Amino acid sequence: MAMTYVPLKSSLIDEGEFSQNVDIELASIQKALLDFVRQHKEKALGATAKLSIDIVLKVHSVEANAYTITTSMKSSVPKRPASMSIAIGGTDVDDAGQMYVRDTGSDRDHPQQGKLFKTLGNDQE
Repeated sequence: MAMTYVPLKSSLIDEGEFSQNVDIELASIQKALLDFVRQHKEKALGATAKLSIDIVLKVHSVEANAYTITTSMKSSVPKRPASMSIAIGGTDVDDAGQMYVRDTGSDRDHPQQGKLFKTLGNDQE
């Protein structure tokens, strides 16, 4: 039986596996971005998820008119947004350097951040 050839399409690269992998990776970065927005809310503004696809066509043999097709994918999803906390410096019972934060954690966006200083007996804010 004679082999037939058709024009190259992305759906035919690697016997269709390339297209399937693109769809899987695209679904993955969509989910990652949506999860990121759900977790970080307004801090997620401007976050991006990216899928980069490279398809390289290379001359394999001039005499045989043969080519190779190499593909690769690279994805990136947003990481935890940068944040800042506030601590005060002090010493522990052994006179070693120590930083202190509120027992509920330290969040610079919290309107009661100044309580940290009052809790430690320092009325400066």
